[in-house]
Amino acid sequence: MFGLSIWQMVRDSKLLHDAGKSLALQLLGRAVLFFAMTYAMRSLGPEQLGVGAFVLSVASQVAVLGDLGLNYSGVRVLINNPEKRCQIISLVWGARLRAAVLFSAMLLIGVQVFRPVGSLAQWLLAIPYLFLLILNPQWIFQALERVPVFNAIQLVQVVIMALDFILYCPTSPDQHQLVKFRLASGL
Repeated sequence: MFGLSIWQMVRDSKLLHDAGKSLALQLLGRAVLFFAMTYAMRSLGPEQLGVGAFVLSVASQVAVLGDLGLNYSGVRVLINNPEKRCQIISLVWGARLRAAVLFSAMLLIGVQVFRPVGSLAQWLLAIPYLFLLILNPQWIFQALERVPVFNAIQLVQVVIMALDFILYCPTSPDQHQLVKFRLASGL
């Protein structure tokens, strides 16, 4: 009797249900990233994979600045002022959109001036990734206590990053065609 009531409590618990969804989405995201990185390492080789990883790393570091510290403060303000939800979200997204445009321009100028490793095409692909990170709506779902949606967005980011490694890191046309062939044939 006691065990049955605990089972019903666990089964009916929104907290455990949401935690289970979140864990499943996080595990799926890690699995996608693991297999994509393994595939990318085998397809691209260490040199091209290293350039792609460097480009994404720079974009990730720039995105931290583009966040403007609004993830945590935005969550707190949304929780404390639910009646002003639309105004707060539009204010934060507007500031972040401006930051994304500014940092993208700075990244392009920096690539032209300093000529870092990799091709211009590889560096141009950092811009959509930068926008994806800066304009990330996860903070909204966290404030609204929609954690599974929060984790679903993380999964989408992981898939986009994995596709970036697989499809766009090659610099020569031969490498690009080889990757396309392997994707099409399932190898």
